[in-house]
Amino acid sequence: MSKKLHGKKTQAYDVIVVGAGIAGVCTALTLAEVGYHVLLLEKKHDVLEGTSNVTPGRMSLGIHYLGDYPTAEYNLCRTLEFVKKFRNYFPDCLIKGSDNDSWHFGLYAIVDDSLISPNLALHFLECLKERYREIIRQPDFNFLTKFYGYADEFYEKLKIDSYDSINFSHISLLLRTKEMLLDWSKFKNILKFKLRKNLLIDIVNFADVTNIQDGYQSYKHEVCYLDNYKEQQSFLSNFVVLCSWQNIEVINTSSGIEKSLVRSRERRVRRECR
Repeated sequence: MSKKLHGKKTQAYDVIVVGAGIAGVCTALTLAEVGYHVLLLEKKHDVLEGTSNVTPGRMSLGIHYLGDYPTAEYNLCRTLEFVKKFRNYFPDCLIKGSDNDSWHFGLYAIVDDSLISPNLALHFLECLKERYREIIRQPDFNFLTKFYGYADEFYEKLKIDSYDSINFSHISLLLRTKEMLLDWSKFKNILKFKLRKNLLIDIVNFADVTNIQDGYQSYKHEVCYLDNYKEQQSFLSNFVVLCSWQNIEVINTSSGIEKSLVRSRERRVRRECR
């Protein structure tokens, strides 16, 4: 999807968002909702065609991050907020099958030599379940039970021999969750429609961002990129949001952005399960 700039002389924006995957698109829509004039720069031929277009669409509740509980809890909360934000489009954008369809659920296996033992995995799952219970008690979130069920339905242990197509010789624990699949094709079209009708969002495709430097004319930043003809172009803005996934390190390096120091997380189970 390509969107015409609102006047070819427009060279400056309140905010430039680099990367038009689902993170960039949702960021642009959120900023435009409160009145900011936003430019989306996308390297590919269209928005939502990069990493976002090849993910399986499982509406994760953090369970595949059991190696680090804070990350798992963060994932749980962000997914539930995502569903809340777009609740008017669900359940039409969820792929729902019968209880007999294995793809209708999330399926996880803990192998014998896993760094996360079955007992620790179950402990973290109980922590996530209780966090989910806390969230769905809030009036704005109790509708989630229609999609994910109640806390006691958060996950279930399965018999190791439940699935004929899996080699269970090295599996210690088998789990099933109520994590559903997003119908990405439908949801992508909805997001594109929302972009098209929003007059505060402009889009430039085939924009390979190469540098972010100091701006001029009272603007803080100048975002430089190569267009489809490999010619150097740029736009000005007061704020830049980096939502690129595939080449974020390249942009950071070329722009002189240092990696923020991330404190190592101590895996103290009782502290993490607050």
